[in-house]
Amino acid sequence: KSVLISCFNLEAGLPDLRLYEVAVADVGTTTGTVRTGGTVPVPLSQATEAAVDGEGSDRCLYFVRTKQSSNTKRYIGGTTEGMWAYCEGEDVAVRLLGEYRGTARRPQIYSVMRQNGRAQKYLMFLTDRASPSLTAVPGVTNLYAMRLPSRTDLYSEDVELRYDDKTYQVIPSSNLPRPFPLTSSCDGMAVTDYAIDPVTGNVVLQRGADLQLLKEDKLRTFFLNENKSDSKATSTSPSGNVKKGRPAFPITHNLHLQVHSDNYPLHERTIPVKITQHLTGIDVVSTKGQTYGLLSLRGQAFMAPRLASLPDPLVHPAPYAPVPPRRYRVAPGATNGGALRVLNTQALNLTHALLLATDPASPTAEHALYVVDVSPGSPPVLTGIGDPPFPIVGGDGTLGSIYGESLTVSPNGRRAAWRDTDNRMWILDIASGNHTRVDLVGVPKDASWSPEGRYLAIVHKAQNQFLIISLADCGQEALKVQPRAVRVTTDRCNSGDPIWGSAKGSGAKATLLYFLSDRDIMGTVSNPWGSRAPLPNLKKRWGAYALPLLPDDPDAILPVPELQEDEEEEGAAQNATAANATETATAEEDTALDPDLDLEAFLTDVDGHGTPWLAQRAYRLNAIPYGDHSAIVCQSYIDEALLVAHPRGVTAYYGPDYTSSTELFPNNEVSGCVLATNRKHVACLLGDTIKILLNRLSYFLAASGPADMATKEVIHTKNFHLRIQPVLEHKAMYADAWRMLRDYFYDPNLHGLDWEEVRKRYEPLVARAVKREELDEVLRLMAGELSALHVFVYGGEYTDPRHGDTEKFAGVEPGDLGVVTVRNPEKGGHVVTDVLGGSPDWDAIHDVPVYSPLSAKTLARSGQRGVSKGDVITAVNGESVWDVPDLNMLLRGMAGEAVRLSLLRSSPPSDGRRSQADYESDAVVAVPLSRAHASDLRYSTWEYRTEQALADLTQKAGFTCGYVHLQSMSGLAASDKFERQFFPDYDKQAFIIDVRHNTGGNIDSWIMTMLQRKAIYYLQERAANITTGGLGWDEQFAFRGHLVVLMDEKTSSDGEGFARNIKEMGMGKLIGQRTWGGGIWLSSDNRLVDGGIATAPEIGVYNDKWKWGMGVENQGVEPDFWVDNNPRESYAGKDRQLEKAVQVLKKWMIEEPIVLPKDPGPYPDMSVKNYGVGCPNTKKKKGKRD
Repeated sequence: KSVLISCFNLEAGLPDLRLYEVAVADVGTTTGTVRTGGTVPVPLSQATEAAVDGEGSDRCLYFVRTKQSSNTKRYIGGTTEGMWAYCEGEDVAVRLLGEYRGTARRPQIYSVMRQNGRAQKYLMFLTDRASPSLTAVPGVTNLYAMRLPSRTDLYSEDVELRYDDKTYQVIPSSNLPRPFPLTSSCDGMAVTDYAIDPVTGNVVLQRGADLQLLKEDKLRTFFLNENKSDSKATSTSPSGNVKKGRPAFPITHNLHLQVHSDNYPLHERTIPVKITQHLTGIDVVSTKGQTYGLLSLRGQAFMAPRLASLPDPLVHPAPYAPVPPRRYRVAPGATNGGALRVLNTQALNLTHALLLATDPASPTAEHALYVVDVSPGSPPVLTGIGDPPFPIVGGDGTLGSIYGESLTVSPNGRRAAWRDTDNRMWILDIASGNHTRVDLVGVPKDASWSPEGRYLAIVHKAQNQFLIISLADCGQEALKVQPRAVRVTTDRCNSGDPIWGSAKGSGAKATLLYFLSDRDIMGTVSNPWGSRAPLPNLKKRWGAYALPLLPDDPDAILPVPELQEDEEEEGAAQNATAANATETATAEEDTALDPDLDLEAFLTDVDGHGTPWLAQRAYRLNAIPYGDHSAIVCQSYIDEALLVAHPRGVTAYYGPDYTSSTELFPNNEVSGCVLATNRKHVACLLGDTIKILLNRLSYFLAASGPADMATKEVIHTKNFHLRIQPVLEHKAMYADAWRMLRDYFYDPNLHGLDWEEVRKRYEPLVARAVKREELDEVLRLMAGELSALHVFVYGGEYTDPRHGDTEKFAGVEPGDLGVVTVRNPEKGGHVVTDVLGGSPDWDAIHDVPVYSPLSAKTLARSGQRGVSKGDVITAVNGESVWDVPDLNMLLRGMAGEAVRLSLLRSSPPSDGRRSQADYESDAVVAVPLSRAHASDLRYSTWEYRTEQALADLTQKAGFTCGYVHLQSMSGLAASDKFERQFFPDYDKQAFIIDVRHNTGGNIDSWIMTMLQRKAIYYLQERAANITTGGLGWDEQFAFRGHLVVLMDEKTSSDGEGFARNIKEMGMGKLIGQRTWGGGIWLSSDNRLVDGGIATAPEIGVYNDKWKWGMGVENQGVEPDFWVDNNPRESYAGKDRQLEKAVQVLKKWMIEEPIVLPKDPGPYPDMSVKNYGVGCPNTKKKKGKRD
C-alpha cells in the first residue's frame, strides 16, 4: 500500500512541487499502528497531483503539471494547470488535452459497469473550458470526463517527438479520447472541487458553499448514452457546439447537511492591542485638565488617557486613592466590533473629532467622514443600535477609496484634506460639508495645513517624477471655489515634509515653510574603473531648508553678526523670559496666524527652468547636518526648536541658528513622532509605548535624559483589548475588499465586468464562511473574476496553533542534513544518494551555507571525514533510524544544534559488489540546517551543476560562455547575484541569463542598462592588453558576445518583463516555454483591517506595438525557440532548454563570430624627419653610421 503526497522537491533542483510515494505498512492489527516504509519520489518533475491506474510496470499516472499561484480565472498563461499522463518505463510524459491553454486539474478515475459486465474506466477532472471543442476558450470551471486513455492510446505511433530548429516538445496523439462535460454552470458559480465515493459510485461536487450530489445511476446512464453518441459521431461539431443527440447533463441535487457545532470561530474574539501592529492613526486631545491619545486601532477608535506612569494591572488602587482617568470607546460599540472599519480619527477641537470609516449603512463599505463627540461623557458612535449617524460627506460612493493615513485636519479644526486612489487631493469645509478637488498637476503624496487652515502645502510629483511642494489658497471663508496649487519649490531636486513655522516666536505669523530637500547630492563612487564596473551611488543626503513666504520678510535676510549684537542679546533675553513664563501654559496659547500670500504672483516671476521666484529664496539651515532624515516633525512654539526624525530616532535642534542638538530617548528605539493637530503636543512611538510630549524645547531636553523618561507621561495601553464579532467583520471585509478592487484596479472599467453583479454573486457565501480561511476562499472567487495575474489573497489573522509562539514550531521543524537518502532495510539504514553543495568559489552567500553540513569541506574544519554517496546513516544521537517511521523524526528541533550520526562507511570491494561486511562503522558530529537554508542549498546545488553542465557543453561546442541564474528580480539578493556572476565572465563569447522560475521583482532596468553597453574602442597598455588583464575596452565591462535568455512557465512578473525587453530591443534570443503572464504591476497596499489582502493589480503597462499588457498579461512571453523540459526527462536530469541554448549559440557563432579586433599596426611615428630648410636630412640610412 502507498499514498501520494505533494511537497517541494527534496532533491537538488529549482523549487518545485513534486509527488512522492510513501509506502505504508500495517504493523499491528490490535492497535492499528501505521508506520511508513520509505518515501520514494515519483519520477516526474512539476507533478502536483495524480490519479493512478494499474500496478508495477503496468502502472500509468494521470497527473497535473504545475500549480497556478495566482487566483485569476480564465487563465491562459504559462503555468496553467494541465493534464498529463505517464506510464512506467516510458521515456516521456504526454499531454492529454491537446493544445487547450486553459486549466484542467483534480484527476480521478471513475469506473462504470457496462451491460456486458465489463468495467469502463473514465478520467474525471475539473476544467474551465467553455466547450468540449479542441479550440475551446476558458470559461467557468465544470466537471468533465474522458474515457481513460490506455498506454496504447498515449504512446501510439502518431505521437510525435518534435525536435527541430525551432521546437522541442512531445506532440500527443490526435486519437486520444475527447473530453465531455458532466455539469454546467449557467449561473457563473464554478465547480471548485469534487470527490468520488468508492463504495457507492456517487460523486459529490462543491459549488461555492454548497455540496451537490451526482448519483451513480444517473452517471452510469449518462456515460452509457455518451458512449452511444460517440459511436454515432454526434458529440460535437467542429466549432465545438453540442450536436443534437448529446445526452442531457445528469441532474444534481443539493445535499442538505446538518452540522452540529458551536461554531467556535464565529464567537466574539478578543485581541490584545499591539501598537506597532494595530495603530493606523493617532492624535492628541487635551480636555478638562486631562490629555488623551485619540487612537485608531485595527478598525476601531478609542480615547486613551496620558498617565504619569503605566499602572500595574495586577495591583488594585488603594482605598480612597484618586480615581484614575479612564480609557473609552469612540467607535464602534462594544458589541459590533468589525461591523465597520475606522481608518483614521483626527481631532477638531477639545470635544470633537473627524472620523474616517467605512459606512455601516453602505452594502459596499463606502468611505465616509463623520464628526463625532469624543469628550469624556459622550457615548460611542456607530454602535449598531438604531440608525447610524449620517456622515457629513461620503457613504454613497462619491469619496471612492481614501488613503487613511493621508487624512489631515487644519489646526483650527475648520478644514480637512486627503488623497484618494485616483491621485486626487481633496479639501473639505467641515462646517458646511462642501468638498472640492485641488487643481493640482501631479501625484499627491502628503499635505500640511497652515495654522488657520487657509493654505495647504502639498507634496506631489512633478512630471519628471521629482517631489515638489505646492501651496493651495483655500480662502478665509467657506469653501466656494476650487483652490489652485502653485509650485513653490524647484523640480530639479526632491523636496518634501513641509511644516509651517516662524522665527518670530509665539504670536507671529507663520511666515516660513520648513522642509527637507536632497538638492546637495553627493556620490560615493568617484570613477567607473575597477572590477564590477562601479556605478554612481548617491548618499541619502537630505538637508533642512526654510522658505520665506513674504517678499519683505526679514527672515530672508542673513544678519551681519557684528551689527546684531544688541538685538541678539535682547532677543535671547526675551526668549528665555518667554520660555520660563510659559512652562505651565495651557493649550490655548498658540496664536500663530496665517500669512497673506499672493500665490498668483509666483506664477509670473519664474527663472529659465520655470521655478517661481519664491522657490529661489529658500535657504539651508546649515547647522542641521545632511543625513538620512525622514521628516521634520515640528517647530516648537515659543522656543523655535526643530524636531527632525531619522531611521535611528528623533533629534531636537535648537539655539541660535539651530547650532545645538540633542537626541530624544537615546536608550529606546523610536519608530516615529507625530505632531498633533493642535500643534501643542508630539506623540512618539517607542515600540508599543506611546510617549506624549508638549511641543516645547524643555520637554524635548527632558526626553533626552534618563531611560525611565520613556515610561512616564505615556498613553495608557496596558491591559488593552479589541473585541471583534467575526460574523460582522467577515461581511465588512468582503465589502471592503470588493470596493478596494474597484478603486485600486488599473482599469476603471474593470476589464468590462459588471462588478456589482460579481459582488452580489458571491456575497451570499460570506454568511457561510465560518473561519477566516473560508472568507479567503470567497475573496478568491470574487477577485479572480478580474482575470488579472497579480491577484493574490493572503495574510489574514488565521488560526495559529502556535498562538504566536515561534519556539513551538522550532521544536517540531526537522533539521536538514543537506543530503538525499533512501531508506534501505538491506543496508541497515538510510543510504546517502547525494551530498548537496554549490560552487566551490563560495562558502556562503548572504550568510547562507552553500555546502551540506555532511560535506567534506564542512566537516574537514573540525577534523572529521565527510560523508560520501553510498554511506549509510544508521542512528541519530544513538537512536536507531529503524525506531522511527522517518529519519526526520530524529532531527526535529535540531536545526542549528549539534547531532551525532552513526554511519556505515562504504568501501568498494574488488569485485564491485557490496555486502554488510564491506561497510565500516564510523560517526560524525554535524549541525543540521534549517528548512529554509536547506531549500537554498538544494537550489545552489542545482545552479552549480547547471553551470558545470553548460561548461561541458560549450567546451565541446568550441566557444566560451558565461552563465547566471536569477531566482528573482528583488532587492540585493538579485542584484548581488547578477554582479557576482556576470562581471567575471563579461568577456566570454556568449552569455546565458537564466530566468527560469524567476519570481519577479523590479531590477530589470539595472540589468538592461549594463547589457546595453557597447565596446566602442579598445585599450592597450605598454605591457598589458585585453588578453592579459588589461583595461579591455570602453564602455567598461560591455558584453560583446551573443546573449540567450532561458525562460519557462514559471518565469514571472519582472522576470518575464526582462525577457520581453530583451526581445523588443533585439539584444538576444529567448529559449524555453511561454512565461507566467503577469503584465500588470502592483504595490500591495490595499490591506484589509486584519492585515489580509486581495491584491489589486494597479499599474498597467503598454506601448504602441503591444497596447495594454505588453503581450505579457494573461498570455506570457512567447520564446523564439519553443523547448519544453518534459517532466519525465527533467526528473532524469535532462535539460533540453540548456542544450538548445548551446546549439543556438554555436550556430550564431558560425554566422557572426565574436573575435577581438585586429592589431591596429605600427605605433605612430612621431620622429622629426627634417628640421627645416638648409638642414641635413635627419633620417638615417640603413647600414651607415653618423
